[in-house]
This record gives sequence, C-alpha cells and structure tokens, in this order.
Amino acid sequence: EGKQDLGTNVHLLTHAHDKGLKFKAPEIYAKYLPPYKRLLEQTGITIVDSEVEIEEPMLGYSGTLDKLAKDRFGDYGIVDIKVTAGGYQSWFEYQTALYELALRWHPKYKYTEIKWRAGIIMTPDLELPKWIPHNRIPDIYKICQSLAIVYHDKVKRGAELEQVEEW
Repeated sequence: EGKQDLGTNVHLLTHAHDKGLKFKAPEIYAKYLPPYKRLLEQTGITIVDSEVEIEEPMLGYSGTLDKLAKDRFGDYGIVDIKVTAGGYQSWFEYQTALYELALRWHPKYKYTEIKWRAGIIMTPDLELPKWIPHNRIPDIYKICQSLAIVYHDKVKRGAELEQVEEW
C-alpha cells in the first residue's frame, strides 16, 4: 500500500473518531489512533470539526481542513495531520495559513477567530505524535496571498500562450 493511502486512511480514522462515528479499521491504520488520542489528551486539544471543506474565492483555491480545534483556554486553532517519517517541512505552515484564510469564507465558521495553527506529525514507529506549532514564518499570510496571485497569473498566461497560433 502506498504512503498516500496510509495518510488518507489515517485521516479517515481520526475523522471517524473525532465525529464519534462507529468504525472498525484494519490494524495497519487502527494502531495510529491510541497515540493520536494520547496527544489530544496531553495537549488539552478538543476537536470542534474534522475534514472541513473550504474555498477561498478571491484567491481561487479550495481544500479540506483536517481539524478545527479548541485549546484548553477556549481559543480556536487549525490542526493539520501528516503521516510521515520525514518530519516537519516548512510548506506545512503555508497549508494551514491558506486554510485559515479560506475559513473566513466558510458559512459556518467565517466568524471564528483563529488564534493558532499547528501540525501533528504521526510517524510509522507510532511514538507519541509530534505537535508542531505553525508560527515560524513571518508575514506568512502576505506570502500566501502573493503565491496564490502569482500562481493564477502564471496559469492565465500559460493559457494565453497556448492560444497563440504562430510566433
């Protein structure tokens, strides 16, 4: 089974748990649940919603937010889960920042003030997952907005170049 399948199925497992759904998962995935539950317990994080579809119409992107959560102080945050042996990568922070920008357009959560973003790194050795605060990149929201604008401009110009019949 591929790494992508493992990540997808662990997401489904945590989603079912967070939503209180009845489920039975194969052991290859089920073994990820106890460390996840321990991490939530130790951090005092409560999952408010899971696998939330989001869309940012002004910047032109959409995605699925892994977890909307509350900390022990009642502050809302965004949590992204990665199943990887590779550890933290800076692009994880851009992903949660983009989720936060898009959440402002969500009908149910548009007035929810996000105070923090974090990642959960779950490793194949099933140690306690690592909790990684996503606060390392200054001006991340400006960078995300710029990246989205540049991306769409590049796509638009690529389409224009395809329409040119001769040079």
